[in-house]
Amino acid sequence: MNTATEGSVTASLHQWGPGLARPRPLPRAVLRRRASVRPACRRDGSGSETPKWLTSRWSCSRRPTRRGRSSGVDDLASRLDRLESFEAIRQLVSRYGILIDSRDLDALTALFVDDVRVTRATRGHPALRAHLEQLCRQFTTSIHFIGNHTIDFSDDDHAEGVVYSKVEHEYGEQWIVMAIQYWDRYERRQGRWQFTGRKVNHWYAVDSLERPTGPDKTRWPVTGAHTIPDAYESWRRYWAEGPAQP
Repeated sequence: MNTATEGSVTASLHQWGPGLARPRPLPRAVLRRRASVRPACRRDGSGSETPKWLTSRWSCSRRPTRRGRSSGVDDLASRLDRLESFEAIRQLVSRYGILIDSRDLDALTALFVDDVRVTRATRGHPALRAHLEQLCRQFTTSIHFIGNHTIDFSDDDHAEGVVYSKVEHEYGEQWIVMAIQYWDRYERRQGRWQFTGRKVNHWYAVDSLERPTGPDKTRWPVTGAHTIPDAYESWRRYWAEGPAQP
């Protein structure tokens, strides 16, 4: 650096407003070293030059290394896939209610994997379609409200869920109200989430003019006896232990 350049750099360090203490000027040797440092550059794919110090440890926005960048992208993709899977499964459950209430049994059957187990002796879509046909002929109007829904993944393509549902059925002169809890299994095949199993548990099933109190909580011949909350081991243990002693 020549003397004129050094003078201009030194002068710029003293451009302070009134009342502000002027810093002591840096030694010329320090200024000479700083001015002689030129940022090294690299060329990117477009042929433009990018200073290396933009990615150095002194940069305000540090860019990850190639390995770190790859790991970060993979992690982001995994997290995004999990969020999309959550939403796809929620949509699957909601579509079940819409399709059974509209009696679109073909579309309802397609929500399940093609080798779904229907009974101990039968599998597949034709058997499931026949089962749904027999079930839905036993009542007319139905309304499935979807409530709480928890989803737990065992891996990227398999999950289990618990779904609360309040369901109403028109059954002759009765209006049956049913509190249901579905125990679901889900699987992603060829990019699509489907049911692999759906177990129906319920608290009660009674006419809307009745109260589901007492031991007989199922007063509808279409379904069997209520299964929850007795299915929960914690429920049975709670009542077996009795109240806590002070």
